[in-house]
Amino acid sequence: MRKLFSLVTILLPVALSAQTPYVLSADGKTDTYRLIEQSGYFAEITGIQTPDDFMRHPEYNHISQVADPVLGKYVFAFDIHVDYSENGRLVTDGNKSELVDRQRNEIKCMDAVPGTVARDGETISYRWLFRLPEGMQTTSEFCHIHQIKGMGSGEEVAHPVFTITCRTTGNSRQVLQVINVPYEGSPNVNLAQTDLKPLLGKWVEATETVTVGRHGRYTLLLRDVETGRQILKVEEQDIQVWRETTDGATMRGKWGIYRSLGSGLALKDALRSERLLFTDFEALKGDINAAVITPAADEEDDTLYDLTGRKVSNPGPGMYIRNKKIILIK
Repeated sequence: MRKLFSLVTILLPVALSAQTPYVLSADGKTDTYRLIEQSGYFAEITGIQTPDDFMRHPEYNHISQVADPVLGKYVFAFDIHVDYSENGRLVTDGNKSELVDRQRNEIKCMDAVPGTVARDGETISYRWLFRLPEGMQTTSEFCHIHQIKGMGSGEEVAHPVFTITCRTTGNSRQVLQVINVPYEGSPNVNLAQTDLKPLLGKWVEATETVTVGRHGRYTLLLRDVETGRQILKVEEQDIQVWRETTDGATMRGKWGIYRSLGSGLALKDALRSERLLFTDFEALKGDINAAVITPAADEEDDTLYDLTGRKVSNPGPGMYIRNKKIILIK
């Protein structure tokens, strides 16, 4: 018998507008990498083959689908390995390029799917759910779980414009930071920060809106999925969201784990293999918060919607919206 749990009151987003969101959700049956690409996203997988003690293991699916008992459905598991035992050797996952001091396992939006990126003067909105593992280990160096980054491969777009980063501060405090790099080569600007430990092992919903330009806009809201509690909020109404190249003026989202191993792998022993969970990615051209369904005070809407705002007639297990409340069907 299915049970309904009312979790949190929210304004119902209109993904019912003229724009169609690009939604990526796990289904537990489709090949994971094919599902990612056919939904309009692209994998950026770990793997550099030298030196010998820093080898990839291509037979391992670094993104997979697993059943999550809290949400009651399949989600995506992003794995990154330190000293992973395989065929009698220890493997440390690497980066996709020549830099061997870091690890990467991410998915990203690309301009091949224009509805998932934003150019100068345009706005893009992203929403997703994530769960960081209990006991997650961090260092003083970067561990990005989300990036807004300019397109291209030149030095002008070497650094992301915004990141959600997990880090250990000088007083051994683990924090989750929202960081901005206003222009290439500038120091980090910490827009917001909160303790990391209370978030570990919990599902968090992120809603983000980015307007590209020299006088751009950036908003981010993090909520605890179970309680609806606001964890962190950023609102920057006049901020530089720009890189000085044609490609760099196009911004796109990236999700997963991208972390430093330190120069000469000096931080490797301070880290461990981690599994981060993500699901229900949504990319929508325009401001996802600009239009909401607001019933009259005496009007109730018993229609069931999924998290993208689409009506659902025959719901399976998962999270839905009814009467402006998120409910969980098990």
